[in-house]
Amino acid sequence: MGPLKAYESGQRAPKPDTTIDAMLSLAEFLCLASSAVVSIGFAVNSAASGTQKPVFVWLGSRVLAWQCVLLVGGVVVGVVIRRRQWKRVCGDFSRPGGGSGVNLLERIEKLEEDLKSSATIIRVLSRQLEKLGIWFRVTRKALKDPVAEVSVY
Repeated sequence: MGPLKAYESGQRAPKPDTTIDAMLSLAEFLCLASSAVVSIGFAVNSAASGTQKPVFVWLGSRVLAWQCVLLVGGVVVGVVIRRRQWKRVCGDFSRPGGGSGVNLLERIEKLEEDLKSSATIIRVLSRQLEKLGIWFRVTRKALKDPVAEVSVY
């Protein structure tokens, strides 16, 4: 069962475009993974062999340039994925009432109000509990002597 989402009455849940999301995720993974593999390969090779051959140096500069391009591409694809996810979760905030999804800002504001009221209730209950503790200690001290007298008989 998936996560619960709230929609206004009469409004249908939008179908997620999973094909595009899957392709973007795959592209991001391939860009970042290939960049990581090349980095690890060059690090291991340079650590294993102290001297590098001129062909490897020439090839290495080209591969490192493409590695940077792939790394930047992976970051850009990641930004696109996160932006799509953010729009799906939050909806459109440009107009009052939100877009097609859940209005996250209103929910957060309501949660903050509930949290403030809960904090107020906890403070009141804490004071009452403190008063009850003081009353209990006073009552215990007051009853200590009569109980001791009764237990002697």
